[in-house]
Amino acid sequence: EISLGLVGSEMCIRDRLEAEGSFDEGNKVGEWVFYFENGNKRKVQNFDENGKENGVEELYTKNGWKLSEHTFNKGVVDSYVFYDENGEVISKGNRKGGELEYKSYFENGNVSAEGNYNKTGKHGAWKYYDYNGTLETTTQYEDGVSKGTYKDYFVNGNVEIEYEFNDEGDSEGYYQNYYRNGNLYRQGFLKDGNMDGPWSCLLYTSPSPRDRG
Repeated sequence: EISLGLVGSEMCIRDRLEAEGSFDEGNKVGEWVFYFENGNKRKVQNFDENGKENGVEELYTKNGWKLSEHTFNKGVVDSYVFYDENGEVISKGNRKGGELEYKSYFENGNVSAEGNYNKTGKHGAWKYYDYNGTLETTTQYEDGVSKGTYKDYFVNGNVEIEYEFNDEGDSEGYYQNYYRNGNLYRQGFLKDGNMDGPWSCLLYTSPSPRDRG
């Protein structure tokens, strides 16, 4: 067994345990525990011999109370429960007929994400919100793979970034980045997730640069 700092990157946090668990041929296996900087548990996950999340996952707040439990089967969520600070259930769901309607929450009670899972992963339209409950991102999935239109939003509701995912889950095609007031700031093309072909930026004397996406 090994203990790592900031698992999944090449950085380590000196004098502080960030996570602990075991690897087998490069895959996480068994139980993994992640910690906040104050030493409290942040997340507990379990992985099978192939490195897929399996069994119960527990998420905690920095103050130490349990925020949620998710049950995984070969990397796919089968059920979930979200709690408030007093341990009362605020949301839960179980897979029915292969489908799971999902809604997650921040510790302040605001919705953080909502969408559906099928037997292989996220499927259909998903929405993601910031901590204050404002819509942040809308996107599409097909059998766990990103597909279709992706949009990020400013807090005023205007679109900040918009582009498409192809059938393989790579960003592709026309990319648009807007100012907060809705004027176009940057545009170009993507191919296999990378910038490709001509790009341009449109600069204005107003709004100021801080209003750009």
